[in-house]
Amino acid sequence: MIGSHLRLTHVKTNEDIERLAAFNAMIHGDMVADMTRHMLLDHPTIKQEHDKWIFFEDLPSGKIAAALCLITWQMNYEGVILKAGEVGIVGTDEAYRQQGLNRQLMAKHRELLAGYDLSHIQGIPYFYRQFGYEYAIPLEGGLRLYLESIPHIETSYTTRLATVDDIPALVGWYETMNTSLSISAYRDAAIWNYLLGAGMQTETAADTWIVLDAQQQAIGYFRVAHHNDFGVGLVLNEVSSLPHEALLMVIQQAKAIAIERGNPYIRVNIVPNHALNTVIQQAEYDATDQGRYAWQIHLPDPVALFKKLAPVFANRLATSPFARLSQQVVIDTYRQAYVLNFEQGTLQSVDHITDGVASSTLSLPPNLLAPLMLGHHDRAKLSEFYPDVMWAGGSQALIDVLFPKVDSFLYTQY
Repeated sequence: MIGSHLRLTHVKTNEDIERLAAFNAMIHGDMVADMTRHMLLDHPTIKQEHDKWIFFEDLPSGKIAAALCLITWQMNYEGVILKAGEVGIVGTDEAYRQQGLNRQLMAKHRELLAGYDLSHIQGIPYFYRQFGYEYAIPLEGGLRLYLESIPHIETSYTTRLATVDDIPALVGWYETMNTSLSISAYRDAAIWNYLLGAGMQTETAADTWIVLDAQQQAIGYFRVAHHNDFGVGLVLNEVSSLPHEALLMVIQQAKAIAIERGNPYIRVNIVPNHALNTVIQQAEYDATDQGRYAWQIHLPDPVALFKKLAPVFANRLATSPFARLSQQVVIDTYRQAYVLNFEQGTLQSVDHITDGVASSTLSLPPNLLAPLMLGHHDRAKLSEFYPDVMWAGGSQALIDVLFPKVDSFLYTQY
C-alpha cells in the first residue's frame, strides 16, 4: 500500500537532477551518479526528455524513495526505424521496499511508451517477465580470451585515440559494421559526440581507438570499456569491419591494455557473426564461449508494430515462393489474435481480435510474440521448448519466411 506521503513525479529542475544523481549513487554506485547527470544534461536526446525520468518523492523529507527512467533509442530493423524506450536505472531505497513502488513506476513507464514500437531492459533474470517482458535481442556474453595465449605479431597497423574530428568517419564505419544485422541501434554524429565527450565521465565510458594502416590512413575503429568485466576482465565491446591482419592487431592492442590495467583476460562482447570471433577461433587462442544474455522486450502495441514492419514482410515475401501472397495470416496468442491481411505480397491491414478465432496460421503463448517478431527464435526453435506453439498444417513454410531467425545486436547509445 503506497502511503499518501509519497508523490510520483519527474525531473523538472537542476536540483531534481542532483537529488536523483545522489539517489542513484546510493543504489548503484558513484559512477551512476555521473551517468545520471551527464545523460540528463548532455545527451542529445535524453536531455530533451526529463519528463521520462520518474521517481517517488517522500513529501515530508523530500527524499527520493524509488526511481526509474525511460531512455529513448532508435533501432534499425531491416531499413525500418523503430522507436524504443529502455527501462533504465531502476532502484528503490531499502526503507521503502515491499510497498509496490516499482510496480507503480513500471505502470507509469508503460503510459510513457505511447507511440513507441518496443521497450527493452537489460534487467535481472526473470523479474521483468511479470511486466510483460521477454528475452528477444542478444545482449552480453561473447568470447573470453586469455592473455597468455595471444602471441606477439609484427604489424604495420597502428592506433590512436579518436577525437571529434573522427566523428564523420565513425558514423560511416558504424553503419557499415551493422549491415550484417537485421536489428541494430541507430547512432548519429550527435550520439558519437556524446560518447567521445560527456559520456567518458560515466559508468559506460569506453575508449575509442582509431586503426591506422601503413600509410597512417584511418580505416576503422574499436572500443574498450573503462568498466571491467565483473571487476576483473577487459571488455572489448565494439570493433568495426577491418582486414584480417588489423583484427589480429586489435587483439594484440587489447592485450597490451589489459596488461597495463592488470586484467587477466579479455571479453570480446561483439555481435556473434563478427569476423573477429572467427579470427580468434581460427588462430586457436585460448578462448571460451561465455554464451549470451539477452535484452528483455515488451511490445506496447503489436498491431502498430506489425503495420510498421510491412516493408520488412514485403521484402521477405518478394524473395520467396510467396512473392505475391494474397491471404490472411492469423497469429493467435490464445487470449487475442492478430490478423495480417496480405494482398499481392504487401501487408495492407492488421485486425486485432480479442474474442477468439475459429482458426489460426500460428498459435503461441503471448510472451513469445516479441521473440518471434524480432527474430530471436524462429517457429521451429520456439516449438522445441513450448508444446503450445502450434501451426496449421502446411503453413510452416510461410511462417518461416515471414518470421525467420535473424542476427541482431545493440551497441550502446550512451
